[in-house]
Amino acid sequence: MLGACTRGVDEPSPTGVELQRNSGDVTRDIISLSPSITETIYALGAGKRLLGVDRFSDQIPAAKPDLESSVLRIFGDAQDPKSEAILAAAPAHILVEGDSRARSLMALGDNVTAIPSTSLSEILAMWAKVGEICGAKDNASRFERDLDALLEAISFHTPPRVLLTYSSPSEGSLYCVGPSSYQSEVLRRFGAINVLEDVSTPTPQVSAETLFELDPDAIITILSEEPSLPATARWEGLKELRAVKEGQLIDLAGSEMTLYGPTSLLSFSRALRKALESWKASR
Repeated sequence: MLGACTRGVDEPSPTGVELQRNSGDVTRDIISLSPSITETIYALGAGKRLLGVDRFSDQIPAAKPDLESSVLRIFGDAQDPKSEAILAAAPAHILVEGDSRARSLMALGDNVTAIPSTSLSEILAMWAKVGEICGAKDNASRFERDLDALLEAISFHTPPRVLLTYSSPSEGSLYCVGPSSYQSEVLRRFGAINVLEDVSTPTPQVSAETLFELDPDAIITILSEEPSLPATARWEGLKELRAVKEGQLIDLAGSEMTLYGPTSLLSFSRALRKALESWKASR
């Protein structure tokens, strides 16, 4: 799960206490209310522009020193922003992911930028927009080129049919990755097939019966942290599935597997490529 910062830094500053707004020749004038946007800002070399972040950004390694030293403040999150504190901080830019969670933030002013970030193309556009705001467009373009080179198709004799999932049967509900998600797009770029390609919802809940009908070649579980049980134990109840019988159960675990700033998306793509190449080698 996303880790919440437990330090009491999300309350407005006491009267007379000013935020640290300058870092050398750079003014801290950006508040990010998305961990992936926060990661993008640091990856583009613009971390010194950050005045504050959302409470989930404490999982970004580059942000931790600034949070621990109180250089950065936490302003709640996109669903529950600390609106009064944000207004008092008077940032030049408030950056948030562009979905329904952003609507309540638009009342904060015309300095709110809502950036869509569901599909791969939207994520690349997010990197570019953040680069434009931070004066780091060249760095954003470099990361896009790096990703494009990494996503070269793997030469499969027969493309694997893959189930991408966020959970396991042992947890009860099985939530999976639909075709409209960026993870599915990365999978397709590598030349593999999402067994849920015909599903319309972005995060479909799949039954055991449907799984047996699909019978994927490999099951790849995307997790924000290391699981407490090995994959074989978590899938024991569906051991007649081909992927379970053949040991094609792969966990991609860690916060970088679920975020989509440049650092995380490149890490996820490398890990997914390695998993698919391992499947190919086993044939």
